[in-house]
Amino acid sequence: MAMVVKNNVAAQMALGELRKNNDKLSKDLKQVASGMKINGAGDGASEYAISEKMRVRIRALGQDDENTKKGSDMLHLAEGGIQNQISILRTIKQKVIDANNDTNTETDRMTIQKEINQGYRQLQDIATDTDYNGRRVLLEGNQVVDTIKSWEIKPAAVQVEGSEINGILTYRQHEATLYDTLDGQPGPFDTFYEWEEKGPTTGGPTIASLGLDASNQLANGVHGTPNTITVDLAVAGSGVDQLDNVGFAAPKDSSYYTYVLTKDKTRDYSAVYHEIDISGCSTLEDVARQIASSVSNSYVQATAAGTKVTFTTSQIGASANSTTVAGISRASSTQPVGGSPAVSAYDGSPAAAATGVFGQNGLVTAGKDTKGTAGVKDLPYSPGNNAQWKWNIASVPDGSGAVFRYNGYGALYLKFTDGSDAYTYSSTDNIATVGRMATADFDVGRVHIHMSGGAFTATTTDADYGATIEHSFSVTDGFAKGKAKSAHAAQPAVPPHDVTYTAVSPLAEAAITNNRAGTDGTPASYTIDLSKSEYQTSDETELEKLITDLTGKAIYPSDRGRGVEFIDSAAKTGTVPSTASLAHLNDNAAANRVLGVTTKIFGTADLDTMRTAVKNGATIAAALASLMQSAGGIPVTDANDPTKVTGVRFEGDNTDTVDLYEGELRHYDIDFGKWLQSHPDAKLPDDLDNKGFRAYCATDNSQWFNFLLLNGTSQLDNKPASGTASQDIKTIIIDISKVTDAASLVTAIYDQAEPKLEGSDPSLNHLMRLAGQPDEGVLTLYDERRFPVNTYPDHQSHGAKIAAGVMDNVIMTKRKVYSDALIIQDTDKADLNICIKIPRTTIDHILGYVPGSHTPEEYNVMTRESRESLLGVPPDKGTLDKGLDYLIDANTLIGAQVNRLQNSNANITTNLENTQASESVIRDADMAKAMTSLIRSNILSQSAQAMLAQANQQGSSVLNLLQG
Repeated sequence: MAMVVKNNVAAQMALGELRKNNDKLSKDLKQVASGMKINGAGDGASEYAISEKMRVRIRALGQDDENTKKGSDMLHLAEGGIQNQISILRTIKQKVIDANNDTNTETDRMTIQKEINQGYRQLQDIATDTDYNGRRVLLEGNQVVDTIKSWEIKPAAVQVEGSEINGILTYRQHEATLYDTLDGQPGPFDTFYEWEEKGPTTGGPTIASLGLDASNQLANGVHGTPNTITVDLAVAGSGVDQLDNVGFAAPKDSSYYTYVLTKDKTRDYSAVYHEIDISGCSTLEDVARQIASSVSNSYVQATAAGTKVTFTTSQIGASANSTTVAGISRASSTQPVGGSPAVSAYDGSPAAAATGVFGQNGLVTAGKDTKGTAGVKDLPYSPGNNAQWKWNIASVPDGSGAVFRYNGYGALYLKFTDGSDAYTYSSTDNIATVGRMATADFDVGRVHIHMSGGAFTATTTDADYGATIEHSFSVTDGFAKGKAKSAHAAQPAVPPHDVTYTAVSPLAEAAITNNRAGTDGTPASYTIDLSKSEYQTSDETELEKLITDLTGKAIYPSDRGRGVEFIDSAAKTGTVPSTASLAHLNDNAAANRVLGVTTKIFGTADLDTMRTAVKNGATIAAALASLMQSAGGIPVTDANDPTKVTGVRFEGDNTDTVDLYEGELRHYDIDFGKWLQSHPDAKLPDDLDNKGFRAYCATDNSQWFNFLLLNGTSQLDNKPASGTASQDIKTIIIDISKVTDAASLVTAIYDQAEPKLEGSDPSLNHLMRLAGQPDEGVLTLYDERRFPVNTYPDHQSHGAKIAAGVMDNVIMTKRKVYSDALIIQDTDKADLNICIKIPRTTIDHILGYVPGSHTPEEYNVMTRESRESLLGVPPDKGTLDKGLDYLIDANTLIGAQVNRLQNSNANITTNLENTQASESVIRDADMAKAMTSLIRSNILSQSAQAMLAQANQQGSSVLNLLQG
């Protein structure tokens, strides 16, 4: 039988166990050696994956922690730089306060300014040189984070960039081209239609409905028998010397002139009397001849025969026996007068604060003498009654003052002091000074000012010219340093001085004989026929036809010196008056007298009042007659029936006429309708936002209105008032946010501007007004002065002018605010980080100006104005305090961001610690268990090796037996 050797099963089993125990031993050994129970994915797939993700998070959190610490360090560096700037700016403010003390000389201030300039340079150096790890933009940030709109007040007006409405001045009819410059001002300009009066000699109008031609002759006047008045000088005095300083009144042109006989031209009769020089007369006969040659006029003829002077009435229709001659007298008196210096205070003269008593820029509204609402006016003007104003100045501040102006006579700059110091005038600075409780008398033009016990009274000195004076006299409260400016050219200074008014004795009544032997004549006449049937009714249709024919025309009786002009205030399109509502001729008697204007004077008759009268039952004829009487002061009478008006009768001499006039105001039409047609792509209101136009006063190149159009007015917060000491600028803001077409644009401009133009604030009154035709898109600007202005001393070369664009000294600036925006990566996501901002602290940001518009050296201590600007005048903050606020806010922002980084760092640390702990639980080995497992695995491995050895021994024994 064959022998079979089988496998050693026991040895193979032992070998298998040995291998398993060795594998287990190797794993346990790796855990003990590494301290981790997960050394690979094979040690636990899910645990391995979780652990690896946590390890990535732990690595990211570690870098986040480092980033936030670096960011915090960088912010601390910027914070330190800004803190140094705050310290420097505090020192600069201290220097400015020192310089503002008048114990310093100008040389001292120059030295202080050198230190301040060095401070400015150091502020800029800190901003440009502060860097972290080579990053130099920390304090001179390069990213725009905001745009600040603010108002910059410039010393003189400049063209507002981008404010022109291109093409708005191209729709003119009276000028061939625009003017690049006018009156020394940059344009381009167009000019207003100049004032024009049309009368009988210039193709005057007609009123066909009333049968009136341009000129209508009065007729059928008959002279009566003249009366004679005899003055016998032999009765008045025994010789020429006894007639010296004797006064009398004699008739002239329906009124009286007053005369005084004088032998000495050095005497002062206060310009009240017409002087008759008898210094060359040796006999009473000579005096009689001198009187006759001096008094004869169109109303009376004076002849001399011996010692007698005979006055003979000569006017057709005069009441022959009503005139007379009478003696007049005046007591001698001595009064201080003068104190009317030149127009403007001298350069460098001190300013005066407003008193708070005299009101704002004016006393009465020009052109409204008897209708004005001046609250301080005590007595209204009427013929023979002086106008008067009163104020209480007992409590005005020391050093306050006002400017008192009288057109054509210059202006008085008056400053008040505490106490009762006498009135004094300084030719050095052109300013008068007086104690507010002083007793003083002085004149400004034809206005006499009296002060006593805190009362300040201004009284016209000539009652016959009360309205003229009232119109011409005005007050401005306070005045600026060395730059005050009147509306007219400078006049020579009139220092205060005493004037003795010579006494005047009356002509003896016994010397005057009124014969009263004359008979009245028959006046010449002209009658406007109102007997037509249509005028004897209350038919409103016929009334409107008559109103249309009368509007804009004027009736002027040549012997009256005053006519009546017809306007229609109801002529409107919506809320905007049409040009038909405007008076076109001069109705300002006061201006006429002051300026010596030779044109006719007209009262304004509003035809709309006729509508009311007719609705209340009056006939058209009665309504027209009443209107002419009330508006023109014309003594019109009915020609036919005193109980029923059938005509209006004018009376006078055979040489007199009833003339017709019409005129055209200085005006300018802005045709927005045509502008929009020529700009079809224009979008309202956007394309007109921050644009506008300006119109200049016809008589003062330094006065103009800006009309600034804005699409909403939210940007106007805290806008300062326009104007400088030498430029009277009024900027009127027009909100066009709801404008959709030319009609609504015209209406918006009128509704918002006209109330300001005609408002109660006289400082806005440049006599500019508005009208227009909204349906046609036409806005009309006009000057309400209805007379030529070329007699004004400083009238413009081409009168009123207009320009596209706004010129203002208050300019809206847009200043960009920069910062250095830095990213601090505190997460493992690109879009999840901390953005910190370090504000720019260069000198332009600290002082608050647009780079290039100013230099730091302009913020100096060399003038009081600049020092006040740096320190501020309450309630406004100064430039330095604003700069300190900016730097403190910047450092506060940085401090807040440092806190944020520190909080972020603390949160990162917490996350890091917790994540590390979590990962440790998953991956780290339990060393006790690992050692026990290692020992067990080692024992089992050794046991397996022994069993394998034993099993191998059994196989060898069998072989040995076979071999043996």
